[in-house]
Amino acid sequence: MQDTDDTVPHVIMAPRSIYFSFGVDVHERYPLEIPKERLDAMSPIKRKFYKGDPKRLTLTADQREGRKWRPLPAFFMAGHLTVSKPLADLLLRFDIGPARLRPVDLTAPKDADRGLDHVSLSFYPVTPTHPVLVDRCRSLAPQQPGDRQHFIELTVEPGDIVLSATPQNTADIWYDPVLYSVYFASGPLSRALIDAGMAKDLWLVPCALT
Repeated sequence: MQDTDDTVPHVIMAPRSIYFSFGVDVHERYPLEIPKERLDAMSPIKRKFYKGDPKRLTLTADQREGRKWRPLPAFFMAGHLTVSKPLADLLLRFDIGPARLRPVDLTAPKDADRGLDHVSLSFYPVTPTHPVLVDRCRSLAPQQPGDRQHFIELTVEPGDIVLSATPQNTADIWYDPVLYSVYFASGPLSRALIDAGMAKDLWLVPCALT
C-alpha cells in the first residue's frame, strides 16, 4: 500500500472477507444493554438481530473445503465483531469513542488452535467522525428496495469512498449507519495499522475527503 497523508481516513473491509474457513457457534453472550423501550419499538424481524456481545464461542471447520484452516484474521465477525489481542492493544492507544472491548472465550479444534487470543468489539450509535457522502462514492452495490443501508463492493479502490472533510466527532475508529458492515479508521490510526503490518489483513483502503 502506498504511503498516504496521515490526515486521510481509511475504510476497513475485513468483516466482508471471503477467506473465512470456519463457522461460529455462540454458547454464551454478555447481557444486552439496549433500553427495553427501544427494543420494544423495533419490529420482531429487526429485534432478533440485536444480541449481546459473544462471551463464549467455538469455531467449527468449514466442511466445504474439507478440514482446512487458515490463520484467523485480525478483524472478523464471529457472532459479533471480533478482533485479535494485538489489534485491540493498538486500538486502545487511540480514541475509540463509545466502543468497548470485552474478553471472548474462543475455542477451536486442535488443528486450528492458533491465534485464538481475541476480544469482542462493540460500537454504539454516534455521529460518524467523518460522515460518508453516499452520492459521491463509487464501488457501492445497488441499493435493494426497502434497504436503508448501502453495501460496499469488494473491489474498492483508493478514493472510491468519499467522506466529509468536516469532522463531526473525535473518535479514531467509527462506522457510518449508511454503509453496511464496514468501519473507518482515522488518518493517525490508519498510519499506525499500516506501520504494524495490519493493512493487508484489514483490507485497509484510503478514502477521499471533500
